[in-house]
Amino acid sequence: TPITGGATTQVLFNLAGVVSSDSGFTYAGSGGAVALTGILQLPDTTSATVGVIQFGGARFIHDAGSNTNVFIGRNAANTTVTGIQNVGIGGGGVLGSLSGGNNNTAMGYFALGNQAGSANSTAVGSSALSGATGSANTGVGFNAGANLGAASQNTFIGSGTGLGIT
Repeated sequence: TPITGGATTQVLFNLAGVVSSDSGFTYAGSGGAVALTGILQLPDTTSATVGVIQFGGARFIHDAGSNTNVFIGRNAANTTVTGIQNVGIGGGGVLGSLSGGNNNTAMGYFALGNQAGSANSTAVGSSALSGATGSANTGVGFNAGANLGAASQNTFIGSGTGLGIT
C-alpha cells in the first residue's frame, strides 16, 4: 500500500504495521544527506552483521568483544574478539588477529596486525609491531618492531627500528 501525505524528504518507518514519520531522520533528496537529530543506537557487535557500521560494504566501526573495545577503520580487528579494553584505529587489519588479548592500543595500517591473545601492547604507525605476538611491547613509527614475534617487554621508537629482532 502506498504511503501518502508525508513530505518528500521524510523517512517513514513501518513498525509492526504502524507507519510513523516521527523518527528524527530527514532526507535531503536524491544524492543528498541523511540527517539525524537524535541518537543512533546500535547493539554491541556480536557478529559481522550485528552492531557494525560499514562503508562500501566493508566493516568500518564496531566494538566486538565487549563494549570496552573500539575499532575504527576499514576491516579493523575482527568481529570474534573476546578481549577487553582494546583500541584499534586504522585499516588493513589493525589488530586483525586479535582474539583474547586485553589492553592493546594500535593506530595505523596493520598495526599489531598479528596480535592474538597478548596484552598491554601499544603500536603507533603503519605496520608497527605487525608481527609481534608477545605482551607489553611498544612500537612507534613505520614498521617499528614489525618482525618481533613472541618476545615481550620491548620498546621501539623510530621508523624501521628493531626490524632485525625476532
